[in-house]
Amino acid sequence: MCELNIWHAYYLHPAAVAENELPPYSDAPAAYSQKSLINKLPEGYTIERDLDFAPTATSQRQMQAANMVFRRHNTGFSIWIKAKPADTSGAGYLPLYELDAPFKLIIPFRLKNSAFVNFTNISLEAPRNTLYYFSNKAANPHHEMIGGVDQRLFLFLNTGQAPKQYITEADRVPWHTNSKVIKVSAFKLTCIRFEITCKDDPSRTWSTTFEDGISLDSCTLPLQPLPPGLYEQRAFAPATSGETEIPELREVFYRNNGDIPTGAFGIIEIFHTPDQSLGEYSLTDAQGRLQSPVYTLWWQNRMTKWRYLFNTDQPEPDTTNSDVEYDGTNNNMFRTKATLPLSNQYRKVRYQAQKTGHAEIYALPNPDAARVYPDKDKKEIYSEIHMGNFNFHKL
Repeated sequence: MCELNIWHAYYLHPAAVAENELPPYSDAPAAYSQKSLINKLPEGYTIERDLDFAPTATSQRQMQAANMVFRRHNTGFSIWIKAKPADTSGAGYLPLYELDAPFKLIIPFRLKNSAFVNFTNISLEAPRNTLYYFSNKAANPHHEMIGGVDQRLFLFLNTGQAPKQYITEADRVPWHTNSKVIKVSAFKLTCIRFEITCKDDPSRTWSTTFEDGISLDSCTLPLQPLPPGLYEQRAFAPATSGETEIPELREVFYRNNGDIPTGAFGIIEIFHTPDQSLGEYSLTDAQGRLQSPVYTLWWQNRMTKWRYLFNTDQPEPDTTNSDVEYDGTNNNMFRTKATLPLSNQYRKVRYQAQKTGHAEIYALPNPDAARVYPDKDKKEIYSEIHMGNFNFHKL
């Protein structure tokens, strides 16, 4: 019925490319592109070591009732459904039971590998009670030609725009269960009206007004009546003519009815709309035939300065043939001149001593993805490699 592929540049990144912004989809055979990287998947590529996907209990019941099966695979997951030929010509398949009512399937995912946050270009200090949110209600400008047929590679981004085609912090939303407490004392108002709109169906809107004889301190929005899903919160203050919006209180959030585990890292919602409002993103076409869309998510790898720590002082690196330099005045520490993308593939980092007669160029090791350290004073992120008692003076 549909398939979701998860691509991570940490595993696919060519060692020769200096930046972590891989080129977009391209048919140029000589150019590195996300498409060409996918076509040459490294042996053993699997996102299952990092992320675990499982439908919510409610979605599992929905799938069982409609004869659907959820299957994990190395590059993500797929959802299958019992089907029959649409006609004798073999042009497509129809679900065995008509999908005449709209529904959505909710698939949360959690982290299995704690180092995922280190080698992924996302915040190292994520706010609590937030998750990444994706759905098939977003637009995707990227296409791929397969056998002369235009096949969309769908990208789930709730903003509708995909900066560099990668997941960003803009895809992270707060989640709340039964209520939402909002501090409003800074606005010094005695009356505030909150409006909550369902992003699944913008025609569904709830309104709540808070009034007090003195300045309001906080407002508690009851969320129990809301079904699980994505919502937009807006706030309005009385004005001479009607109301005026308070833009600082606008927020998109996810209502968790308890189906989503508290430790979830993200969530994917797959909508079925029989009215074809999702076009190519839909699970079925206008005739009810399965479209089998392939959805895609891209995670970007992190860029860091690589720092080599020795127990003793080392010869000064040559400025021309070395990729490293002294880390400030520390003669027992090297750091890379440039910020480098973390990659599962080995990248050659050169070292040559500045001393006369030391023409040998050495290749330094790459850092472990688990060793990532933010330096708030320098506003940089470092990957550290401990070299111990190794001494270039003795070579």
